[in-house]
Amino acid sequence: MIRNLLHILEHVRNIIDRVHREALVPPLYSFLYLGLTRPNKAVSLPKPSSDGKIYILIIVLCLFAGCADKTTNDGTLQEIFFDEEAELRNDAPSYEFIPLETGEENLLGDIAFTIVVNNKIIVVDRYSIQVYDMHGKFISRVGSRGQGPGEYLIPQDVWVDKAAQTILIHGANYKLSVYDLNTYQYLFSKSTPGSFTSFSLLSDGSYAWYCSAGFKNDDSIYQISITDSLQRVKYSYPRDYYFEVDFLFALERFQTLSDKTYFYKGQNPIVYEITSEGAKPAYKMNFGNHSFPPLDFADSHSSATALLQTSYIGIYQFFQNDSFILSRYLWNGNRCYGIYNKKTRQTHRYADFQEDGIFKYASIEGATEDGHFVLSLQPDRLLEQKTIRIAELRELMETVSEDDNPIICLVKFN
Repeated sequence: MIRNLLHILEHVRNIIDRVHREALVPPLYSFLYLGLTRPNKAVSLPKPSSDGKIYILIIVLCLFAGCADKTTNDGTLQEIFFDEEAELRNDAPSYEFIPLETGEENLLGDIAFTIVVNNKIIVVDRYSIQVYDMHGKFISRVGSRGQGPGEYLIPQDVWVDKAAQTILIHGANYKLSVYDLNTYQYLFSKSTPGSFTSFSLLSDGSYAWYCSAGFKNDDSIYQISITDSLQRVKYSYPRDYYFEVDFLFALERFQTLSDKTYFYKGQNPIVYEITSEGAKPAYKMNFGNHSFPPLDFADSHSSATALLQTSYIGIYQFFQNDSFILSRYLWNGNRCYGIYNKKTRQTHRYADFQEDGIFKYASIEGATEDGHFVLSLQPDRLLEQKTIRIAELRELMETVSEDDNPIICLVKFN
């Protein structure tokens, strides 16, 4: 009990020290294109009631107390440990490769993420949103670039409302554009609480908003805000110990699993569960010998790229389904995969996901409701590989060229 209290006091002291600095550690390097459109000033929000302020304070204190003991106050924080020394498994995952059709009207760049819904694959790259069937045949674009109705500057975030059968697009233009999920036609636009980085529609109809620069309210900075459908603030989550760490721009994403919403930031070891009542830690990522950088790392290094040359975690991705958690993380120039079995709480290691494996240069793009993870493979990178152990992929590579659209891979672990 005393040690936990001391940990909390030290935790608070660190935060106070950083508040007294003239400025927070600035973002130094745009690691992903999404960082190009993030706001650099705090966004003002409507003021919550005095009862809300008290509620926020109680929640924050509870979260501090929970983190001190590596568990929340209700015992739900689970540490996810990726064992890099685990033995390679003899069995192989199941793979399904889907080459996306290539044409003049649907050329893709690097994929940002995908959503598999209604037996369709919604693919989001830097400038467009495209829909393919499960065989890779191109169906349609969703919207187009511009600043008029039904247009977006950059598709920074996309969400599917299955109940309403609509697609919601955050196009870096201070609004959500809404499209029909079946016809892909523009319907209308919705207002937003100013500039934001990422958003989610919660199961009760509320919205969760994340802003890397923060939402400003009563001279305080909050990074996650929960609003109702009319944008009235229900809850705000302040900057915390980990949210201040931002040496590299990371992909911040909300995700859903079984009607629950989660949020992670690629340099924050905590994955949060988000509800209309607030945010609470759900998982703590543990990459073994590779820890996250200390808060003062940027103070002693002139370049953020220095982080990628250390044993610290530079950035990670997080995806999950009912049975597994899949993470891709970088340290000292190494690209590694962490595959965690939720039921056995053990790490799975497969040859194809090692440093010399075929998925070395793949990106995790999403997860499906039927237990698959979605990865993308660039044909030009694959054609450089001397050895491809997967027979189905080896045969497929005889029919593609380096200028073709990416290949989607659906992976299911055993």
